[in-house]
Amino acid sequence: MMKQQLRIRLLILCAAVTFAAALLSVAVFGAFSDVHSSDYYSEPVAWAVKNHITDGVSATRFAPNEACTRAQIVGFLWKLEGRPAAETDVLFDDVQPGSWYYDAVRWAVAAHVTDGVSATQFAPDKVCTRAEGAAFLYKYYGRAAVAGALPFSDVKSADWFHDAVLWGVQRGVVNGVSAVRYDPQGIFTRAHIVTMLYRAETVTPDAPQTAVYLGVEGYGTVSDKTSLRHRFQSGERIFACRIPTDMDACAQQNLLQEGGVFRVWIRDGVLRSVEALTSAPLESVPDAPAWRIHSEAGGARLTSTAARAGAFAVKTSDAVYLTGNTPPCTPPVSGTPGRITVKNFLKTALMPCGTALYVYGGGWNWQDTAAGTDTVTIGISDSWVRFFQAHDGSYHYKNTDASRSYYPFGGFNQYGHCGLDCSGYVGWAVYNTVNTTNGGAGFVTSADVQPKLLADSGLGTCAARVGQICPGDVFSMSGHIWISLGTCSDGSILILHSTPSVSRTGSPGGGVQLSAIGKTADCEAYRLADHYMASYYPQWYTRYGITLCPASYTACVGHFTWSTAYDPDGYQRMTPFEVLRDLFGA
Repeated sequence: MMKQQLRIRLLILCAAVTFAAALLSVAVFGAFSDVHSSDYYSEPVAWAVKNHITDGVSATRFAPNEACTRAQIVGFLWKLEGRPAAETDVLFDDVQPGSWYYDAVRWAVAAHVTDGVSATQFAPDKVCTRAEGAAFLYKYYGRAAVAGALPFSDVKSADWFHDAVLWGVQRGVVNGVSAVRYDPQGIFTRAHIVTMLYRAETVTPDAPQTAVYLGVEGYGTVSDKTSLRHRFQSGERIFACRIPTDMDACAQQNLLQEGGVFRVWIRDGVLRSVEALTSAPLESVPDAPAWRIHSEAGGARLTSTAARAGAFAVKTSDAVYLTGNTPPCTPPVSGTPGRITVKNFLKTALMPCGTALYVYGGGWNWQDTAAGTDTVTIGISDSWVRFFQAHDGSYHYKNTDASRSYYPFGGFNQYGHCGLDCSGYVGWAVYNTVNTTNGGAGFVTSADVQPKLLADSGLGTCAARVGQICPGDVFSMSGHIWISLGTCSDGSILILHSTPSVSRTGSPGGGVQLSAIGKTADCEAYRLADHYMASYYPQWYTRYGITLCPASYTACVGHFTWSTAYDPDGYQRMTPFEVLRDLFGA
């Protein structure tokens, strides 16, 4: 009552209005003058004080924006734990008995919350980074196993703090500094730590959902990336969410594939994290409702069906999603990852031949700026094989109806995982030749500059003019790129490339194939391409004929040649006939 009377009196006095506002802005949560009710951390600070986790830096200041040191964060966690005693002696040279954080560090070491910055140093006064802050909490709460992808461009799967940040995001404990940046080396403030602890202790995390990705809402009619909504279906329920679409970080979009089954973490209508789930044969007929997945241009859909034992599916507690089985793909010629030779490059380049259809943007990431997930992965992508098997000679890489097309009409590469375009194909072949693990730096870029990228990577040389075109050379013309298998005696050139060749029924989309550069179909390169495609890739050959490319294919933009150090087999001196006979063993 007295506070109300005081407020009335102050409001009557016009000259005192400003003073009254200042008084009302003081925190209601204790005596901290620098914590106000409108601050995002006001409730966390009040909670921390109530639970004796902090007393502030003084009787009147909490210092929310000051950097949190490693000693302070250990102190917070120790107090949260109830100030337990620890029998372990501290072996760090910079943590002395009698220091205010000595017991906290003793406990943290014994509880495996920290190991210090080295065997002898704890660095108590070192400012805690956002990476370290997430790691402290992750370890404190038990290092639970995590799976999924983050939207942050500055947190890579190989980073030591990746799992900690992923746990924090999925738990609802931490956010990025933006939708697409975590800023792992940024300063971890005192407000940050109490807010994270408050959320971890009081907020129930959103449970992950298992759902089928249906695609972009209104695909073909929406071109503004910032307004996109992505549709999922879980059982009978269909829902949509937003995904951060910054051009530098589209982790979720690069992982999502229409018709795929995923575990998703959604909070406030935004997809925070996602994990792809793998199908397996059903051991028995399930009790839960079953849904068959239909993948089509413009969006996947589900239909109710009956499941049977042995069918490939993703099974959850309340639904079964039948995915179908991708037929095994055993290429007639296969390369060895990480063996950098011209011969192995050509063996590798032949692996998707007759299997990967042409998709504009195929092999690129969702934002169409660099390599996609499949082109920095060792081996042939199941999605290429599945897409090839799902179509016939009527497949068209660019239908005029944008809402029913695999072409990226909306300016985003929704179907880059379905097949390969020319530079996506060359980038995949090079990556699989020089790498043995997934997820490294890719080689997918525009055709015009791709030969120079290979040369700059130390693999060979690049010229801006036509030289002797040898087996293994990568040749760029304006807007297209191809791999040479050599020049025939009649001057025709045998090549490997991904191109939208026309099917026998008149639809363009042929994909990765042997083709010929020559004047007529009687040239040697054409005859070789026809013989080997018919003999070793019959399913493709029934749909498509051999492409005879014009002389304009040798209008040079960039001509890459492998270093002779990478040609111990002498392939650069072979004819196309000799190369194919050696590669195929016939």
